[in-house]
Amino acid sequence: MTDTRVVGVVGTGGVGKTTISFLLAIALSYGSRGDLSRIAAVDADVTEAMLTKMLLGRWSGPDLVDLLLDRADLDSVLIRPRVSLSAQGGRVSPPGLSSLWVIPGAHSRVAEVRSLGAARLRESLERIRAALEERGIGLVLVDFPPGDPSLAEFAHALSEWIDAAVAVVTPSRRRVVATASMCRALEDRGAQTVAVILNRFHESEPFDETGTRWEDLVDTYFGRRPIVLPEDPGLARLMVHDAIPLDRLPRLRPVRTLAERLDIILERVRATRPGEARPAPETLAPSVEIVESELRGIFSPEPHSQSQPAGSSGPPLGQPVSAEAPQGHRRGGAGGSPGVAPQEAPIPGGRSEGSGIAAKVQGRLKRLLGGSFEVRYPDGRVVRVKRSVIRSALEMAGLDRAALESYMRAGSVNLAELRSSELGAWRFALLASGLEPMDGW
Repeated sequence: MTDTRVVGVVGTGGVGKTTISFLLAIALSYGSRGDLSRIAAVDADVTEAMLTKMLLGRWSGPDLVDLLLDRADLDSVLIRPRVSLSAQGGRVSPPGLSSLWVIPGAHSRVAEVRSLGAARLRESLERIRAALEERGIGLVLVDFPPGDPSLAEFAHALSEWIDAAVAVVTPSRRRVVATASMCRALEDRGAQTVAVILNRFHESEPFDETGTRWEDLVDTYFGRRPIVLPEDPGLARLMVHDAIPLDRLPRLRPVRTLAERLDIILERVRATRPGEARPAPETLAPSVEIVESELRGIFSPEPHSQSQPAGSSGPPLGQPVSAEAPQGHRRGGAGGSPGVAPQEAPIPGGRSEGSGIAAKVQGRLKRLLGGSFEVRYPDGRVVRVKRSVIRSALEMAGLDRAALESYMRAGSVNLAELRSSELGAWRFALLASGLEPMDGW
């Protein structure tokens, strides 16, 4: 029996998690070897099931929800991929993807997932892991559901199931901070972050609003350099059709950058300790053989290149990073804790921090972003979290703007006194901020 590693692809909504999950599934199929050579891609999006559309096309058979509900066995939902070969249409099952299986996602079945409850979700997921191990699956890649507050319990069960995480962010301070908070919560449960992908990076806009390089900002909050995937208009156009033709992959810059880092990701996944975290026309052009030859060439070169991706200013992934904090920032504690906010950038005009307008502006920033926020639990516990972290989480959860600002002004929340309309948002915010959920949620 194989020790199965479960890796989650995590991030806030709209960062390209599903696209990255697809690219990783293909890359791992062509580039992984040994104990991680047999792979299952799990589409855990029970709202749209976009990864299923990309890897299988239209699917009407049993899916992940049926498996969780014990209405289907694993053999009926472990499907061979049928991917688009070219923009001309048609789907094929290339020999190079013979080591990849797909567990399809379910479209618009949120209510059924919510009906399961936390205990049954955990039990079902562990049953699935055991069944995958029996079939010799060494690596399970999970495309996490979107940040929907109604799916917080499902996301929490998945976060306990995975052994490692690949975090996906885009050039957005809010998303970097929120995703780092999620990863900190995952690491508390034993799931290590094996890679951070800075997706849709615009080489013409390498700095954030404070003049900090995006790679340095990611390093500050995650404690590691990101894999920088440049914005590719061609990839964006392909995603409009919910499919990436196989023959286009070798020409996409994000794919080639990912290929250069694949061995390092695999080494980190292999180092994790599993289980401790808790369908073509007859004639298609180009030929499958030509496409597969190109894919093997980029995902399995000898030896793997470890050159720096375009737009990255730091050392290659996997190499030591200088202990010196990026300019204009203060590194957090061990692991680059996202609970420590970066220092404000100097205000243009050369004013010192303690003088005039500059002091007032910086003081206001500290009050709004830098202070702590107090969370009171019904059992009397009081914990504190960075105000900017809880704000980002509540914004993603869709909390009413007036209510959000009211909580920020108060600087605290009593979970025992929440309105029923706010329960879902706060349930998600606690998880996203790395705090314990409230009993009974």
